[in-house]
Amino acid sequence: MAFLNRAIQKDGSRAFEQVAVDAPASSIFSATGSHVPFPFSTIAPSIFRADPAFVTPYSVQANAGVERLISKDVTARADYLFTRGIHLLRTRNINLVPPLNDPDGRAMFSPERLDPRFDAVYLLESSAASAYHGLTLSLNKRLSDEFELLASYTLSKVTDDASDFDEQPQNPYNLRAERALSRQDIRNRLVINGLFDLPIGEDQNDRGKTQTQQDLSTKVFGHIEAAPIFTFSSGRPVNVLTGTDEERSRAYPLATRPLGFGRNTLRTPRFVNVDLRMVKYFPYGERRRLDFTAEAFNLLNHPNVVAVNAFYGTGLISLPTFGTATAFAPTRQIRFSIDFEY
Repeated sequence: MAFLNRAIQKDGSRAFEQVAVDAPASSIFSATGSHVPFPFSTIAPSIFRADPAFVTPYSVQANAGVERLISKDVTARADYLFTRGIHLLRTRNINLVPPLNDPDGRAMFSPERLDPRFDAVYLLESSAASAYHGLTLSLNKRLSDEFELLASYTLSKVTDDASDFDEQPQNPYNLRAERALSRQDIRNRLVINGLFDLPIGEDQNDRGKTQTQQDLSTKVFGHIEAAPIFTFSSGRPVNVLTGTDEERSRAYPLATRPLGFGRNTLRTPRFVNVDLRMVKYFPYGERRRLDFTAEAFNLLNHPNVVAVNAFYGTGLISLPTFGTATAFAPTRQIRFSIDFEY
């Protein structure tokens, strides 16, 4: 419904958009202080429509896997997964007259519109598609001797021509040019997690100690569980933009890429994270226990970048801020809790 809401709301009668650029935009801002109490009669409205041929998105999947028992509690596994996304969502301005190429080869749209009553007619359609190929290798040690481990590595590639319903093509008449890596492409991903009891204060380590020493050692150091999670992954693709609507396609969010740049050709830096959960528990009978828990997220406080400045600028040389970090994953967080299990 988030996709269709704009077509329901901004249908031209309930609501619409007006886009002012260049000098008119500057004069409107100066005169009104950015607050516009009524529509401007001199600016054609823009509306949203749902495609009458809209189809519910779906996917087709194929997978194959092989698993081998290495020892009584250790298995190795390899899995291949293919997923084809069909009738995925995108937004496209269908009110533009076919463009002409400028001397640099960039498609340029004229002010003329197919339906002169409107500036842009944004069609919400299900014309996009995606393809995922992924190979996962994993090693799994099942719980035994109070220790378990799972290590998993995935090599994958995701391509599409629209990664979300708000994404518009640079040229609505050339959707093939949008085929590239998806925003969701993570080429490499490694996750290692385990669960084990610390062998401190256990009977097998208490030889030569008195009963009092053994009891004290068990109370202080016994019944401690540790569960670490290590995650490494490649960065995600980012669409490089000039920061302006050079084609005059009215696409928003902006869709104009610098000359020579394909879609999603920049990547965020790699992601590295360590989480750790420690539990000291006191058993009460066979099924009850009191847990004192400490959990650390991003234990090493590694600065993981999740967004970068994608605006290259309109010149041949990029802006100084291009590619710089604009958002980070949460910094180190530590949480304590007391739980009673029964």
